[in-house]
Amino acid sequence: MELSDKVICDLLKNKPKEGLKALYDKYYGLLVTWADTFLNNMPASEDLVEDFFVAIWEKGTLKQISAENLKYYLYTSVRNKALNHLEKRDPLKDVWDIELVSPVWEEYDDSIDKLIAQVMKAVEQLPPRSQEIIKCVYLKGMKYQETAQFLNISIATVKTLLVNSLKSLRKTFGPDIEIFLLWILKKNEKAFNRF
Repeated sequence: MELSDKVICDLLKNKPKEGLKALYDKYYGLLVTWADTFLNNMPASEDLVEDFFVAIWEKGTLKQISAENLKYYLYTSVRNKALNHLEKRDPLKDVWDIELVSPVWEEYDDSIDKLIAQVMKAVEQLPPRSQEIIKCVYLKGMKYQETAQFLNISIATVKTLLVNSLKSLRKTFGPDIEIFLLWILKKNEKAFNRF
């Protein structure tokens, strides 16, 4: 039997664990579906809502929420988290199937070889840890969490070093080079096996 928002709010105030379980049972699936309308990525939506439930549990946020505002608070919070996630996501992660694209650059083999050499030289000038992160994330297609575990560092370190590395490469090649960088890295795996 599904509990009303009033009963859930009373439980959250008096028996927080039971209240959170009741809240989770009633709203988890709905909030995941809601998050997915923004993210268009069900696993990311599930992660986002699970993180949201952890955060509200740790902060004890819902003890002050009234039953009339509960649903509005949940949906607004998840929407805001989804929009923040979209703002922070790496635009290059969405173009991983870049090898399926036949860029116009392929017509200019000589220019391509020179550009590949320049990109590889620029990547090799990055600090060793940054080189490893670029290899894991872009060449092997590993997620940030996987990269962090593989290199035995924090996710925050992975993100920071990756952002700094990409900024450095953008200074050298300009903002339009990002997609091409992925294409180069994917097409030239053997060349990057040495780092």
